[in-house]
Amino acid sequence: MNYQEVLNGIHYNVEKMGNCVEVAEICSNSKNIKYGDTFLAIVGIKQDGHKYISEAVRLGARIIICNKDKAASVEVPDDVTVISVEDTRAVFSKIANNFYGDPSSKFKLVGVTGTNGKTSTTTMVNHVFRSLGYNTALIGTINIYINGEVVDIERTTPTTPDCLELGKIMSMCVDQKVDYVFMEVSSMALKLGRVRSCQYHTAAFTNLSPEHLDDHKTMEDYRDSKLMLFPMAEHGVVNMDDESGVLFAEKASGETVRYGVKNKELCNLYGDNIEFFSDRVEFDAHWKGQKTHFKVMIPSLFAVYNTLAATGICLGLGVEMEKIRDALSEELNIAGRYEVIKGKRVTAIIDFAHTGVALENLLASVRQNKTYKRVISVFGCGGDRDNSKRSVMGGISQRLADYTVVTSDNPRTEDPMRIIGHILEGMDRSLDNFTVEPDREKAIEKAIEMAQDGDVVVISGKGHESVQIFNGYTVDFNDKTMAEKYLNLNNK
Repeated sequence: MNYQEVLNGIHYNVEKMGNCVEVAEICSNSKNIKYGDTFLAIVGIKQDGHKYISEAVRLGARIIICNKDKAASVEVPDDVTVISVEDTRAVFSKIANNFYGDPSSKFKLVGVTGTNGKTSTTTMVNHVFRSLGYNTALIGTINIYINGEVVDIERTTPTTPDCLELGKIMSMCVDQKVDYVFMEVSSMALKLGRVRSCQYHTAAFTNLSPEHLDDHKTMEDYRDSKLMLFPMAEHGVVNMDDESGVLFAEKASGETVRYGVKNKELCNLYGDNIEFFSDRVEFDAHWKGQKTHFKVMIPSLFAVYNTLAATGICLGLGVEMEKIRDALSEELNIAGRYEVIKGKRVTAIIDFAHTGVALENLLASVRQNKTYKRVISVFGCGGDRDNSKRSVMGGISQRLADYTVVTSDNPRTEDPMRIIGHILEGMDRSLDNFTVEPDREKAIEKAIEMAQDGDVVVISGKGHESVQIFNGYTVDFNDKTMAEKYLNLNNK
């Protein structure tokens, strides 16, 4: 593709014309450059790509795209083309979109944003459309799937892929004739413009609670970043029980599904008559004068909200309520999301809950299951992240669990005991209902060993994750694998 096609719709200047005008591949990481590639130099949060232009050229970059204010300092051989734009970060999504042929215009794209529930909601919607025989793709935290198959692609971000990765994935969706793509959209993906050139049919909002304040600094910035999704979409789906719901509904375009449980007067889709059982939750969903009874095989209130969000998206895409109900009544296992592991004497539940609200909802839901005797909570908090939630989560666990084992999550560059100290600040240390075990495997072992017949051990924070991240290294680690290991020992 000619560089003029790649930069279509973008104001640019050719600072230096070399021998190359064809864009074979685009890279924003100089380490990935091969001969003939184009290097896009981006000023990131931690690194300035302009510092790596020489390395990119040494590895074979033939075209450099840089910021206008950095162009004068770019020194390259005569055969290398240099092009400047006002801000490479601002046009990154447009460049990727041009390079991959505007893929999101060739299927219906649904974006789901919110602090909690994105993975469950997108997985539910994907399940409905797969059950109806459509070709689908799912782009999210756990994995990327096209027509049910995992896509083997290197990822640099945990939730929403970066522009080039996303363009490549969407191009694959076009090649495989995908009808619908369901995507988790993170606040930072929106703030940094990763999805700026995507054409969304539906934008959905699940909820908002304190998270990622290390990146956003304020809740207002966090909320406003998520709000950016809604003017980009033709239709909206909004949780009206969240205190920010009215604002999101105001930003939504076209016909909007407003759902909830408490603020029914604000909703056109709402749930009531909620009943919890040991293995499921049942409720009635009301939509345009029609009442439909749902059975969802996750016994929690947040499952009701995720089901309503998924239902709202499906309704907006023209699926009949009965078909949605039938699909979502099937047992649907989502890795690391209220994943129940039953031993002979003790049950373990694995969940990704890593915010105060998520942990509170999780433990409150577990307590609603009266077949459990004691609730034992195992959790920690991640390092190099917002530390204001740590003490809050400590207080929540101590209040809602019968016993808490405070441990490590992903400490990253922080001292695990410093993180644990922050958690303990929110706990009453005079009470004899908690212990500290910084080794996460030993913490899980200890919790299962102390569990008695009928108890449940709730292991939260890492969910589906397969590694634990320390300062400069990672180790293989999965909560479910560890729980199964010690449940088997416990049950002998």
